[in-house]
Amino acid sequence: MKILAIVLAMLGAVGPAMAGEVVIPVVAWDAHGVGSNRWSTELYLSNTAPQQALVTVAVVLPLRVVQQVPCLPPVAPFVVPGFSTRVVTAAELNRYLGCPGQFVGGLVLEAPAGVVVATRMTNHKALGEVPEEELLQGLSQEIPGLPTATLPQPGEEYMLPALGWHPQPCTGRAQLDTYLYLANPGMAMATVTLFDPSGRIQRLSLNRQVVTLPYELTVPGERLAQFLVAPAPEVMTAVCGKPAIFDLFFRPDQPVAALASVVDRSTQDARTVLPAALSK
Repeated sequence: MKILAIVLAMLGAVGPAMAGEVVIPVVAWDAHGVGSNRWSTELYLSNTAPQQALVTVAVVLPLRVVQQVPCLPPVAPFVVPGFSTRVVTAAELNRYLGCPGQFVGGLVLEAPAGVVVATRMTNHKALGEVPEEELLQGLSQEIPGLPTATLPQPGEEYMLPALGWHPQPCTGRAQLDTYLYLANPGMAMATVTLFDPSGRIQRLSLNRQVVTLPYELTVPGERLAQFLVAPAPEVMTAVCGKPAIFDLFFRPDQPVAALASVVDRSTQDARTVLPAALSK
């Protein structure tokens, strides 16, 4: 644990997000999910300019880390030639995370203007192990890199639309699960208030704890938080029901990266939902 703390301290020592930084809300390395699911992330760094670009890992925002034999993260930047894409394989990214056995967290990159950051988080359970320098195979979820200027801002209100849950599954297992991810790239603690302007949803379940809206979530500085969002007991029907769509609303007091992942449990396929600012 002491070695892990040193590695995380080194990764997070760069400081708060600045102009030119890009937040990736969620990345994973061999993260164990439901059943036999195993998730890992590869990065795509696309340079739209003619000159060479250097992209560096600025801050790691950990959520869950299972350390095995740690390594010192490389300090060399990712070199992206002009008018080209540089792929950072999952195995290569793992070394920049300090070689954890398992990892779930966010990532902040320093990238010049003109570099587009995208990711692919893949369920590679069929492979058994993550190939060292190969692209991943399996069902995947695209999670974009978000420039800090585009993050939800204090004083504004946002909607995460068309999320999914299953109030009363006939089999006892929900067909749709929704996870809320809040990545805080700054050093100060962020408070994110969940509310419903329509009043239709008064209570919901967060990580299997029923809460009443409005409800405040806190995210420590340079960390990622994850919440399983499910219906409160009063939403449950007397007989087994069908999956349903719902919307989630929030307002932050610090810039945060917000993302929802809606998972179809019949296939383990996941859909990414990004927030939209409320119209005034």
